[in-house]
Amino acid sequence: MLFSGMAKIDIDELLTPPEVFPTEKARRRFLRLVGIKKIADNLIEDIHMFFHSNCIEGWCQKHYNESLPIIELMEDMVPLFLFEGDVGTGKTALAETIGDALGRAKDYRVTMIKMSTQVRGTGYVGQMGSMLSAAFKHTVSVWQRFGNPVILIIDEADSLLTSRATQEQHHEDKSGVNTILQHLDAIKNDSSKVAVIAITNRVGVIDPALMRRAASIIHFSRPESRQRKQIIGHLFKGTQWGEDTFN
Repeated sequence: MLFSGMAKIDIDELLTPPEVFPTEKARRRFLRLVGIKKIADNLIEDIHMFFHSNCIEGWCQKHYNESLPIIELMEDMVPLFLFEGDVGTGKTALAETIGDALGRAKDYRVTMIKMSTQVRGTGYVGQMGSMLSAAFKHTVSVWQRFGNPVILIIDEADSLLTSRATQEQHHEDKSGVNTILQHLDAIKNDSSKVAVIAITNRVGVIDPALMRRAASIIHFSRPESRQRKQIIGHLFKGTQWGEDTFN
């Protein structure tokens, strides 16, 4: 059955309400993420470069008095960050709080929106693509209306971004991947201040075209011995099992 283009799409079913950072709740949650400081610090700088790409040009002029090839490389990248790794390694928690850390580090407001798996629709031909388009357009409109850079989170991304080469993949799923690629390219070409964080536990099924476009693919692993000590010390801070015991 065809999905009527005239059918009303309820954006509230596709996206969470915008959350504007910084907030104290997000700050406290971010500080509980022990053992991934290097990942967070690098991510802050990488997302900031997409939101304020002129800082790269300024850096080149300041230190080299000319534009470097890195400028062209940045222009070819889409603001897609892929978080992959085991369940429980902090992927979603970091995605949901990195906007707060970024806003505090760079002194500006950042908006976060999460996409719901409802964008998959109910199987009507054309429905998934229409819902994805509506979700991306609304996200860009939030930036246009309020001026704050926006981080769009796609959790359980493997349900939307599965490789189109998979024989079992339905036509609607392939169409959905195509739609996402088109909107990512549009964000890049329009210089919209929107960054997308896609989260998956099954990186092997993600479409290769999305993997190639990603500005960064960040692997989250189970904590090793040193990180486990940091986590335990943090959780029992102020007790005999606190940070001093494990440092």
